[in-house]
Amino acid sequence: MPQLLRHINLNHTLYRRGFSLLQLIIVLAIVGILLGIGLPRWGYVVASNLITAERQQFATLLQFARHTAVMQNQVITICPSRDMTQCHQDYQAWHTGYIVFVDTNGNKQRDAQEERLRVVEAAHAGVLIQTSSGRRAIRYRMDGSAWGSNVTIRFCAPQHPVMNRTLIVHGSGRVRLSDTLSNGKPVICTIP
Repeated sequence: MPQLLRHINLNHTLYRRGFSLLQLIIVLAIVGILLGIGLPRWGYVVASNLITAERQQFATLLQFARHTAVMQNQVITICPSRDMTQCHQDYQAWHTGYIVFVDTNGNKQRDAQEERLRVVEAAHAGVLIQTSSGRRAIRYRMDGSAWGSNVTIRFCAPQHPVMNRTLIVHGSGRVRLSDTLSNGKPVICTIP
């Protein structure tokens, strides 16, 4: 009989597994520390991916506009647009959307008869797209060159400024990706 009681007590302790309060607190503390280290880093990863996606989309659109200008022998303009039909003059608000159109009269404004070739709606939340203050539109000539001086297009994540990047459009129409401004300084956007 004593052996039977020992056997019953032994089986009873095998089924009484679980966590003590101290073990639970230790596990929660470790999880909290890992989240505290990992979540800020995750924000950088997300910001980097959003900036990369927006910049690549814009670069592809610039290549399309340049190619179209050469192939169709027409002036092609890219400008910021809030309503996706007309250009607006705010060089600090390309992130609200932009349009590509055939600029038959070369006035940097889309007139009713001018064909829209592409429409890009608002950028991802948390991404700002801004150009140099003197360049409210980018125009490609029939030879593929971009009128005017070089233009720097800034792509910024205000919460993670270390992720800010640029596209630089040269007068020749060539596009260059960069992690800094053309003068080597860090990329900074004006927060609207």
